[in-house]
Formats: sequence, C-alpha cells, structure tokens
Amino acid sequence: MCICSGIGQLAHMCHSNLVDAVRPFLRLIRDKAVGTAPEAGARPAKGKKSKARLMMEQSELILELRPKRQASQAPSSGEVLTGWAALEAQFEAMATASSTEWGSTSESLWFFVGYANFKVYDFTFLVLEFLDEECDSDGVLQKVFLHVPDESLHVSRSRMALADLVDFQKRWRAVWWQLDNRQKMLDKDDFVPDVLEVLPLNPELLPVFTIWQGQAEEELRRKRSAPRRSGGGGGHDPGGPPGGSGGCKPQVAGSSRSRPEVLQVRKSRKGPAEYAAAVAAGQEDADGNDPPLLDAVDAGADDEDNESEADWEILADAAEAFAECADDEGEAGEAAQPPEVEPEPSSSVGGPGSALRDLRTAVEALASAEDLGPAEPAAVHLPSAPEPRDGPADASSRVKTVKEESFPVWRLGSIRYNPRSQTYTAFCSQHGEGCKRNRTCKAPSTRSSRPGQGRPLGQLLAWLKDAKNFSDAEQHVHGSTVHLDYESRRAARISFLALPGALHFARHERARAPGESDEPRVVS
Repeated sequence: MCICSGIGQLAHMCHSNLVDAVRPFLRLIRDKAVGTAPEAGARPAKGKKSKARLMMEQSELILELRPKRQASQAPSSGEVLTGWAALEAQFEAMATASSTEWGSTSESLWFFVGYANFKVYDFTFLVLEFLDEECDSDGVLQKVFLHVPDESLHVSRSRMALADLVDFQKRWRAVWWQLDNRQKMLDKDDFVPDVLEVLPLNPELLPVFTIWQGQAEEELRRKRSAPRRSGGGGGHDPGGPPGGSGGCKPQVAGSSRSRPEVLQVRKSRKGPAEYAAAVAAGQEDADGNDPPLLDAVDAGADDEDNESEADWEILADAAEAFAECADDEGEAGEAAQPPEVEPEPSSSVGGPGSALRDLRTAVEALASAEDLGPAEPAAVHLPSAPEPRDGPADASSRVKTVKEESFPVWRLGSIRYNPRSQTYTAFCSQHGEGCKRNRTCKAPSTRSSRPGQGRPLGQLLAWLKDAKNFSDAEQHVHGSTVHLDYESRRAARISFLALPGALHFARHERARAPGESDEPRVVS
C-alpha cells in the first residue's frame, strides 16, 4: 500500500494518530537510573510492562472506532430567542450534545487486535461484526456481543484495515474493550466459537481518544505542522524521507523551550495516569472540537529504541521487507521478557481546559530538546562461575527449564504438553495440586503390551470430567476407571476437539495407525 498520497496516506495519518494515543500506555516503564555502576556480569534492568500492554500481548483487547454523527439543527418553533432565553437554550443544547453526537455501538467498526509489534507499532486486525448489546437497569452499557463473519473473513495489517473500512470524511473516536473471560455458567446454545463477549476497558488503562478529526481538518493540521517538522525532526509525515541527523535546533528567544512552564513539565516527566488526566481535562475546545493528539508525547526510549524511533517507523511503513524483519525481531525480543504485572494507575484530578494545550507545547519542546543527560554505559556481560553444590537439589528447588504448552479446559482444569518428555498431563482444578494424570504421546513399540498408546487426549479429558464422582485427589487419581470406557473417551475427545485451538494442540499425538479410529478402541 502506497502511503505517499490518496487513501493510503490518509490511512497512515490515522494510524499515526492512533499510535501517538496509545504509545504512552504501552511502552515499557523503566526505573530511574541509580548513581552506582552496575556489577560486573549483571544484566541491564528490564522495564516493567503496564497492564494494558500485557493484555494486548495476550490478545485480550478489542478496538472500537466510533463515528461522529453529522451535526443536526434543533427543531425550532418559529420563535426567535434573545437575551437570557437564547443563552439558556444554547447551554441546554451543549448539555445534550455530548451524549448524542457520537454514533451508537451498532454503527462502529470493531477490530480484534490479534498481534502487536511494539518496535514499529504495527498491529494485526480481525474485523468483527456487531450483534447485540446489554445494558443495566439504568441504561448504562455493560456488555457487547460481537460476531466473526464467516462469509467475509477480513484479517489484515492495521493500515490496510483502516484504508479499506474507514470513511475519512467523518470524525472517529477510539474506544477500547476487553474480552469477557470471567468464569460463569453458560447455556448449551452459548457454546459457539464465533461469538465474542466484550466489556468496557478501564479508561485508566487505555483512555478514549478522538484519533481522526475528518480529512479536511487533518490535512489542515498537517500543513500547519509541516514547517515545524521540516527542520530535521523526522516525525510521522507520510511521503517524505526521515529527518536528518536528529540534531538540536537553535533556541530562539521567546520559543516554547525557554518558557518556564515548559521547564516545569520537563522536570515533572508525566506518566500515563497524569497524561490521561490532562487529556480528560481538555476534552473539547470552545468550538466543540476535540483537542488534537500529542504528536510527540512519547519522547523517551521504548523497547531499546534510540531517539530516532519515528524515523524507523517511517521506513518500516514504506518498506514491506523491513517491516517483516522487524516483526520477527520484535516477537523474539518481547517473548524473552517475563511478564510483570504492574498495579493499575490511580486516577487523578484534571486541570482546566488549557492544560492540554500547555502540555502539547511542552512536549513539542521535549521532542527537539538537547540530551537530558549522559547515556548509561552498556553493561559488560561476563560469564559467572557456577555455584558449588553440596548435594543433589530436592524437588522443591528444581527449576523447570522446558516451556510447556498449556490448554485450559473450562471448569475442569487444564492439559499441558511437555516437548522434552513428549507427554500430555491433565491437571484437575476441582481437587487442586497433586490431582493430575499424564500419558505419553510416543507410539508403542512392536513388543509393547499397551494398546492405544500415543493418543491420550480422549482418556485424559474423560478423566477430568470424572472428577465430580470423587471427593479428593487420591481417590480421583487412583480410583477412576472411566478411561477404560470407549464411549466416554470418544465423547470427551469429540467435545474437546470442537473447542477453538484444540486441533492445533492435539498435533503432538502420534498419527493414527491404518484402520484405527480417531479414539483408540482399547487403552491401558
């Protein structure tokens, strides 16, 4: 897709606005630098991940793009209002406009965010369709039901999805939702693989943003910011080459960098919670328009990127090969970091409407400011000598080094596959720790007396379902014989393989022998 002109350029501009809005809430949160030098052989500290980032990595977030309705004239009775009556009518119209100016959820575009690359901030979108919504007794929206269309499955990269579906003449607002993964009882008719139930996401994790003001307004904003960006800053402007060396511009008397409020913001280093409060404080200006997004709100490093991260984003957008290469590197880099859950940020009280405009001016100064301090020296990685051991470690001190593949079985427990031992292990959640059973996936030898060995999912699922007939783990582990019943194993396998992702999880079982059914007739 060309981003130099036409629809591709508009989609790239809209995507850049979306990235500018969510980046402060998704980037790694790094601890403040300490004055002591790192120890020899110590690894550099990794940044913590926000809860919103963890949810996006686990594919739990849904993006809703909600259009704004065209402004409609209030019906008039023919009477011309003047003085206080006209002012009162104007206030009444302003009070009701906020709840009616944006379209309903049935008019929105819905995207399931299946993958996110946090180096170039590119996403994979699955288009969803609106089915129904659920409100409480006060009419407050509580849940939305979405559907995966069978006839027109639409999976694409985020810019392509925006170019295909967004009407850029309208104004669009980004609203975030999360999958409803709470444990609850479901009717038999609700067990369908193509319906998603989503709940409103806490706005402190990812606030609501107006990411598109309409084509005319966005192009006007781009023209206004063109002189400021042409001096060597790079930025998100599509169609042009990245900025120069990224050097600092000379400071001009009276510029925003010399203003005291700019220096105050530079010292404060606002985080995601304060940034959300500032956005909430200036939702609309005097004309009823939402404030423009902060183009350079994330001036800090993200995922070990340097200060010219925006330049690399332009290259990644324009060159398909670079983006694919970056995707692979980003996935490997992110997968190596253990998840660390950060407490949810506390809400803060917003200031006056002008706070956002002052913050925008300050952040623009930060984007082109000189280096705030010397860079930290890279830690030297030296191999450390192994610690001596007096004797063999007990079972409680052993650390499992193999990465197991887990599949949750709702209300029953889970099944894990160990690639080193080539075994499936069923864990019963009703009786807790110690209630488990494992079976191998290896094919039996020619002299083996274990018929059916290597295809254990049917008997493991039947064993999990048999937990209701036993009072404790010992009786369940040693007393259950349901796995000897072929019909029970066959029914358990059929119901399990109907779950999303179950066929992929079952790929580790040995292949069926000639003439053998999917579930072996006899097992031991």
